[in-house]
Amino acid sequence: MRRRICAISTQQLSRLDILLWSVTFCNKATIARSVTVLFGLLNMVETDARVKVEIISTQDKIAVVKIVGKIKSEEDLELKQELAKLHGAGYSLKLNAIVLDTGGGSGVAAQAMGRLIRENKLNTFVPPSGSCDSACIAVLSGGLVRMAYGKVTVHRSTFDDDFPPERLEKALHDADERFSQHIRDMGLSPMLIDAIMMTPNWGYRILDDKDKRRWGVHATDRLYEEMWFRNTASQTKYSIEVIRRFFYRHYAKCNSQQKRFESTLWDCVRKEIY
Repeated sequence: MRRRICAISTQQLSRLDILLWSVTFCNKATIARSVTVLFGLLNMVETDARVKVEIISTQDKIAVVKIVGKIKSEEDLELKQELAKLHGAGYSLKLNAIVLDTGGGSGVAAQAMGRLIRENKLNTFVPPSGSCDSACIAVLSGGLVRMAYGKVTVHRSTFDDDFPPERLEKALHDADERFSQHIRDMGLSPMLIDAIMMTPNWGYRILDDKDKRRWGVHATDRLYEEMWFRNTASQTKYSIEVIRRFFYRHYAKCNSQQKRFESTLWDCVRKEIY
């Protein structure tokens, strides 16, 4: 009886059941194998996780939302749900940002996430140790403040093996048009679009720091920037020119804080002024 029970398929049990069943009915060797299976499955769940929420402070109600791994179809709906849950619970995002560390994936979902981020007036952050590859650029572009300190790569889109060849020409044209329009709508440079469209899907182009700044990948939305200077000048009774001088003076220090994910450049400079 014991041997037959211990031979039960792990597909018939939940992850926790596997461990409990083996402890109750099985010998030490089976228990060891079950524990190995359990932790293997837990690792698989961790790998598959895409939109992650980390609570930083329950007292101050601060959280971090991360997009990691491969961007799957309709993942934008998952992001929307998680943001709604946090908002409903009274939480705000650290640096008002979505953290990115993804190799890309669905271009349609990535564009939808980028639009969602912009609609919610959020920022985007690629940590120095992270990467934003392929379709991820569509997510990154949605941030009002785009803090791209990690690796960013781009290339043009492609389709799965089973996509009908007779529909390929129109599909490629339409996909390129949608992606290009998305980049334009987010306010990034047409030169970024050229870099994407001229890089074959089997390769990739790594954007260096000059590319990121020149093309608006590591930058701030133009209207946001303009209004920040005007509002800060109005609130402090200084002229915009004086605020600019404050900004230049504290840029290096505040950029370092932003890179460490401690404060945005803009919030840091404002604190220095006040």
